[in-house]
Amino acid sequence: MTEPIKEEVRKTAEGRDAATPARALFGVALTVWGIAAVITAVLLVVWWLIAR
Repeated sequence: MTEPIKEEVRKTAEGRDAATPARALFGVALTVWGIAAVITAVLLVVWWLIAR
């Protein structure tokens, strides 16, 4: 990682950046979307196995 990126990440982690709430919300949204995608994939595989 380059130094400016490290500084941005450090400021966000410490809550000193104005974009911290948006970045936190985006992180939560990505996590929820990822979990939903995994659950959907598992359910589709189970449905496919049952329907065979």
